[in-house]
Amino acid sequence: MYYFKANSLIYNNIEKNHVYWWNLENLFDIENSPRRSEFLNDHLGVELKGWDSVILDKKIANLTSIIFKFNDNNGPDILGVCEVENEHVIKLLIAAMNMSLNKNYGLVISEGDDKRGIDTALIYDNTKYGPEQDTFSLRVIKRNTTRDLFQVHINTATGNKLICILNHWPSRSGGELTSEPFRIMVAENLSYWIERIYKQGKDASIVLMGDFNDNPYNKSITEYLLSINNRALVKSNRVRLKYFYNVMHRF
Repeated sequence: MYYFKANSLIYNNIEKNHVYWWNLENLFDIENSPRRSEFLNDHLGVELKGWDSVILDKKIANLTSIIFKFNDNNGPDILGVCEVENEHVIKLLIAAMNMSLNKNYGLVISEGDDKRGIDTALIYDNTKYGPEQDTFSLRVIKRNTTRDLFQVHINTATGNKLICILNHWPSRSGGELTSEPFRIMVAENLSYWIERIYKQGKDASIVLMGDFNDNPYNKSITEYLLSINNRALVKSNRVRLKYFYNVMHRF
């Protein structure tokens, strides 16, 4: 799911960026991995039973076979992902992507405190983009901390600035209505964060991508994240609120 607040250069297609998002669904390291904390090894023991290098390699191959087809078999320019356990497994995926697509992909990963050890990461084409040194993570507190909102600044080949904010919002476990306030809370915090970006005078396009665990018409998206299906209003500089264009709404 994607939401854009873009400057006129990208809207007018002077520069095209092929941006994708995918929840990779439990891209975990192998069972009893030395790269996993003792706490997570204990808590994920049943879930990872039999998850060996053969199965992991098969999952990587399956993911790569689909990623290869993105952008008319040219692969993504930028790929945001969630549910990756650590840098090791995302590097395995990137190595397979580089070999399959003959590309040079890099990565930025946010390793947070999720109780299942799943994180978000941004994969980008090294020949087209240069990430700035600074990345930012925002962790919203409810009863427990949420998964991080992860902000990455990208410099494009033509000198435009692209801010990618990766999201993996609280799930609907326990019921949609019971869990809805948690997603609204994250949406409201994210909206405030975006206001701060603009108040700092950053002339950049912003892409929100992620697994929001809500639909494009839910309140968290429309009323709190301020995502709408009106491109003209989003492009307008005459409005006070910072609306996002909801590219998923038409689906």
